[in-house]
Amino acid sequence: MNGNGSPPGCAGGSGGTGGTGGTGAGGVGGISVGVLYKGNTPTVDSATMGAITLGTAGAKGVGGKPGTNDGIAGVAMATMQSP
Repeated sequence: MNGNGSPPGCAGGSGGTGGTGGTGAGGVGGISVGVLYKGNTPTVDSATMGAITLGTAGAKGVGGKPGTNDGIAGVAMATMQSP
């Protein structure tokens, strides 16, 4: 193969090194929810609310660049609407 009007032309150089992969993000903490619902807010009676014992919200996961791309903390709630 010849260069552009410059026989025999020079060979192209080697390709450059690929870039470093991005750092992974941390995971989302778990949820402790008594009543998880989708749509309209349910009516939860006082007996049910009184029987709900919440656990601890899950801690956020540490990302590949701690403090920069960490996950988000979980939640602990008696009722919560699901997205």
